Amino acid sequence: MKAVIFDLFETLVDFSFEHYSEVIASMARRVGKDPDQFVPAWHANWAKREIGQFGDVADYITALAGPVESEPDLAAAAAIHWACEKQLLMPHADTIATLKSLKDTGYKIGVITNCPMETPTLWSESPLSKWVDCAVFSFVEKTRKPDPAIFLTCLERLGLLPNECVYVGDGANRELEASSAVGMYTIRVGNHHIGAEQNADGWEGPVISSLSELIPHIQGISQTDKKRSHSPF
Repeated sequence: MKAVIFDLFETLVDFSFEHYSEVIASMARRVGKDPDQFVPAWHANWAKREIGQFGDVADYITALAGPVESEPDLAAAAAIHWACEKQLLMPHADTIATLKSLKDTGYKIGVITNCPMETPTLWSESPLSKWVDCAVFSFVEKTRKPDPAIFLTCLERLGLLPNECVYVGDGANRELEASSAVGMYTIRVGNHHIGAEQNADGWEGPVISSLSELIPHIQGISQTDKKRSHSPF
């Protein structure tokens, strides 16, 4: 194994759907819209934004809610979302420790994420960016997981074959099945909100409860491969 490729949200950084919905509701109120209608519409159309059909968040707000009479209120609502996205890119200390250990051991690190425009725009400001060799954003690539193309793009940019890479994710967007189908060794990881054992979506592959277990798990894979390579059978 020469690289570890991570999902971003709920893997390297936290994401609470409930908290995010509260943020969207506060945006709705700021522009004078009913949160009970605006929040479901926001989530229902979100995948379109992840592949670049909507650029700036202000455009997305008006596409869902119609014209906003007050430009300052529209700008303020957009600013709420930018602040939320920036905060989402702040990882836990144990995440950074894992990435540093991987780099010190000689692994390349990749990230593949379904995301809006804010993520690639703010990426350089995140503490994660200094540890990642290749970050692939759905908004930039105009496709999202589980499309195999987004996984192959990351592999190509890393200059590696699928069987030289581990993929680690929480399991959203059928990413585990997709990365496994591409040919990567795939691991489900729990996160600070939801343990891996609670994500019962049929995944039968390897599972770790936290990123702190990742390096020992990968070392175990490597030792198994070495034994197989020296086997006379």
